[in-house]
Amino acid sequence: MVYLRLEHTFAGKHSIVNEFFVKTADDNYVAARWCFVEGLDVDFFWLAVHVLEKYLKAALLLNGRPAKSYSHDIVKLYAAVAPLAPELLPKKLPKPEQFDDDLHWREETPEVFLKRLYGDGQPGNRYQLFGYRELAEKLTAMGLPETERNLANKISRGGFTAAFFVQCLDAIGASDIRLV
Repeated sequence: MVYLRLEHTFAGKHSIVNEFFVKTADDNYVAARWCFVEGLDVDFFWLAVHVLEKYLKAALLLNGRPAKSYSHDIVKLYAAVAPLAPELLPKKLPKPEQFDDDLHWREETPEVFLKRLYGDGQPGNRYQLFGYRELAEKLTAMGLPETERNLANKISRGGFTAAFFVQCLDAIGASDIRLV
């Protein structure tokens, strides 16, 4: 007698992916929208990234591709999913007319948007830990040795040069500054 494991059938795989990725992503999407409306930015960004991660992993799995090696990186996940159906994905995310006065909305490519979103909602920042520890590590890696305590003191006093500010922006991967 031959037994097929559930995950080896298309219906079985679809059922597993739907249960563990799509349904939970749908629930997280509702929670993310609520957090956005209520101004809970940290939770919104974390949930938004988590939702996209689940949907992108579901797309890979349903197309017979592995998803584990991408960890939580939605930028890399999107790059892996995009070739599966490029005609279904937008080239640009245009600014809707009703948001003309919204200074936070940017017309950009999906890749740029996802990179920005991932920066705000990545797992390392979900508890607002990105701050001084990670900045110190990134500056040190750039050849500008700093400690977490030193950064906290320097930034809280506001006693730093414009050059240091630009170095910090470079360390966190900021590609532009919006002055409002």
